[in-house]
Amino acid sequence: MENRLRNYFPLIRERKEVLKEIGESNGLQALFQSWTPERQEEFLDFCTGMKGVKILYDSFF
Repeated sequence: MENRLRNYFPLIRERKEVLKEIGESNGLQALFQSWTPERQEEFLDFCTGMKGVKILYDSFF
C-alpha cells in the first residue's frame, strides 16, 4: 500500500527505515522485541503514517 501522506509530510518514514533504526540500537531492539507482534505492527503503522493514534479512546480525552 502506497503511503500518500509522505507526499505531503516528507518526514514520515518508510517501514524499512524505522526497522533499520530500531535494529541499530540494542536498547530499542530489545524494547521492540519485548512487545507482542500486534503491538509491533501497530507501532510501525504509527511511525509510517498508516494509522493515527486513537486519542478519543485514551485517557487524554
